[in-house]
Amino acid sequence: MKQFLILIILLSLTSCGSSIKLTSDYANGVNFSDYKSFKIVEIAADKTGINEITLNRVITAVTDEMQAKGFQKSANPDIELHLIGLVKDKASADVYTDYYGYGYYRRPFGYGTTTSRVDVTEYKEGTLIIDFVDPDSGQLVWQGIGTAKMNEDPKGREERIKKAVSQILSQYPPK
Repeated sequence: MKQFLILIILLSLTSCGSSIKLTSDYANGVNFSDYKSFKIVEIAADKTGINEITLNRVITAVTDEMQAKGFQKSANPDIELHLIGLVKDKASADVYTDYYGYGYYRRPFGYGTTTSRVDVTEYKEGTLIIDFVDPDSGQLVWQGIGTAKMNEDPKGREERIKKAVSQILSQYPPK
C-alpha cells in the first residue's frame, strides 16, 4: 500500500505552475559524513498493485539522486531510506461578489443588489516523506518532506518523479 501512495504522489507531486512545499528535520549530534552507502526499504510491487515500470521509475529517481550525492547502493548500508506517501482530499473556495445599484453620497436612500457566486474546487494534495534511518540504532536521523497539489496528467511522469525527489533530497545533508 505504501508504494501505491508513493507512486501517486510522485507521479503528480509537481505540476505546471505549482511548486513543492519543502521541509526537513534532523537529529542533533549526528555526523552525516559517516553515511556513505544506502538501501531503499520498499514493499514488493506485486503486493501493491503498482506496475513494475512505475515502481522502477521511483526507485531509479531516488537511487540516481543518492548516487549523485556520492552514496553507493549497498545490501549492508550505512543508512536506510524509508519512503512514506500521504494523500489528502482538499478543497478550496473562491467567492465572487458583484454589486449593482445607485445612490447618492451621504444620502439615506438608494437602490442596489448584490450577487455572489462560490466556486469550490476539490483536489488531492500529496506528501512524500523520505526518512533516513540508521540501521544499527533504528533511529530516524533525517527526514525530508515534499507536499504539493497533485497533477494526474500522465505526460512527463518520469520528469515529475525526478524533479520531486531532487527537490526533497536537495535539503540533505543539513547545513
